[in-house]
This record gives sequence, C-alpha cells and structure tokens, in this order.
Amino acid sequence: MLPIGAQMTAIIERRFAKVVANAAVPLTEEIFDRMLDNTRAGRTFDGLYYDGKYEPKYAAKRAKKGYQTSYTDLRFSTNPRITQRKPAHNAPAYAEMNFMDNPNKRGITAGNIFYYHQIGVRYRNGKMKIRQTMPVVWDNVPKDIYERFVARIVRVMNGR
Repeated sequence: MLPIGAQMTAIIERRFAKVVANAAVPLTEEIFDRMLDNTRAGRTFDGLYYDGKYEPKYAAKRAKKGYQTSYTDLRFSTNPRITQRKPAHNAPAYAEMNFMDNPNKRGITAGNIFYYHQIGVRYRNGKMKIRQTMPVVWDNVPKDIYERFVARIVRVMNGR
C-alpha cells in the first residue's frame, strides 16, 4: 500500500489532468465569445483601450459597401475574419483559440491582423490605433467568466 502522501498525489495529478479540458477550454471559448460581442458593439474588456473611431477615408469606404461607420466593429466582409476561429491542437497543458488562417490579398492572416489591433496599428498617415480585443491580465477577464472558471476548477479537483 502506498503512503497517504503518494495516494493524495496520485489523486490530485489524475484530477488535475482534466483541468485543461473541463475548465481552461471553456474559459477560452467564453473569452472569445465575449470578445466577439464586445467588438460587435465597439467596446473592449474592462480596463483596456479600444479606439472605436474609423478614419474618415476608411469610414467612407465602409459606408460605400453598406457597413456601419459609427464605431469600429472589426467586421468588413460578409464572412468577417474575426468570427472565424479554431481551437488549437489538443494539448494537455494549455487551452488556446486561434483565428482561422485565411490570409488577405497581401498575405496577412486574421491572427496577424488582430495581433496588430491588440498591440497597436500604425497607419500610413502616422496615426496609432489600439483596439485591445483580448484580456491582457486576469483583472481584464470579466468577473462572471472568471468565477465560472474557478468553479469549474473546483468541480474537477473535487472529483465531480
């Protein structure tokens, strides 16, 4: 018979192996869904910066194609890149959500485009626009999502 410490370690390791699938993956999906809702409404997660105004020339281009121009929603096609996602490979150590690899005519993928928005885009006119679409630190994750994440971890670690 194993010592009590070894038994506890085996139980904890077995349960912890399920945390990614049962807590981290749903967390990632919820954050991605909330990001879609936020950007659709021209806003961000709490505490982040989101420049919601279009440049006049770009707004005119959008208006000509029938898109709204009152706030930046990061959607400029009938099948916008921001809504196309895929989960990463099935890794036991982490959960990840990616944008689909669908390069534009200049070869820039959706992931690149949204990374540039997240860290800041410098346009030809020299202006810098930042539209942080994803949480940067835990404090940016909405409380309701964070609480569900913690509750999922607790359920898994309690063997439920």
